[in-house]
Amino acid sequence: KNKEFTESLQHFEDARRNFPEQVSLIDWIAKCMLAKGQKQEAEDAIKSALKISPKSVKRQSNMGEVATSLGFRKNR
Repeated sequence: KNKEFTESLQHFEDARRNFPEQVSLIDWIAKCMLAKGQKQEAEDAIKSALKISPKSVKRQSNMGEVATSLGFRKNR
């Protein structure tokens, strides 16, 4: 299964080189990275997508989930 995510990730990254502003590609890149356990890389991908499209509720939710999985805790 990891091989499938690796291949998919490569295809999405190839497509992104041709369409760098297509945020849905970045979302899929992040999903593949998460599936492979590459949480920090997924966070970086989502951050780059949020710079392009900051008002996406789903994308912000994904960012919260990734941050939580990385151990982010809100300081009180």
